[in-house]
Amino acid sequence: SGCNIDGVLSVSQSINLVDKKGKLVPLQAGRTYKAEVGSDDGKLEFNIKINGKERKLKLRLPYGQKMPKQNGTIAIAAAESGQPVDIVGRLRTDKDASNDILGVEACSKQSYQKVCQKVITTDAQGNTTATVTCSTQPVLLQGKQKIVYHYLTTTTRAAILLLDPVSKAEVANFKGQESSTQTIVTFRGNCRVNGGGYDYDDHGSHGGHYENVDYDDDGDFSISDND
Repeated sequence: SGCNIDGVLSVSQSINLVDKKGKLVPLQAGRTYKAEVGSDDGKLEFNIKINGKERKLKLRLPYGQKMPKQNGTIAIAAAESGQPVDIVGRLRTDKDASNDILGVEACSKQSYQKVCQKVITTDAQGNTTATVTCSTQPVLLQGKQKIVYHYLTTTTRAAILLLDPVSKAEVANFKGQESSTQTIVTFRGNCRVNGGGYDYDDHGSHGGHYENVDYDDDGDFSISDND
């Protein structure tokens, strides 16, 4: 399923649309309605709130046409849409990255430690013997590491027109947008455990965006972006 985009439907001419149950959905000229458009397996969904109640519109796409997920256009004639209007629209998606941010995150590092156990045995004569057995066992150590990250905001905007199928005059228009933000980590330093500060023995791991990472005597680092 695709994302749903909240917005507003502004009506310029009164019209009766049809919901999925075949009942009329009256829209009055000069009014605005909260609405939502989206896609489900490539099918167009259009929901309108009237007096606090959501009405799901009955919509069909022409054979072979799918609702775009991020960028693209749709064009549905009234004869195909199941509504008394032509429907044309466009989806546009923009991505915006913030500046790089330096931070610290928790990390874990597997190590090994020697574990010894002392066993005392007593024989029939009462003599005791102490035996020490040792083994190396894995242990997961907790620590912290330096990171470089930025926020990536993705915004999808939708603009849809409902047109009179004969005159092509605008009956109503929908405008809306949906945004989401994710954190993108582009560099991770080495994991430093036991409270010993940050490990700058090498450049850690990064996503390939940075060419040079340099550390000074105070443990700070600078980035030079050669892209």
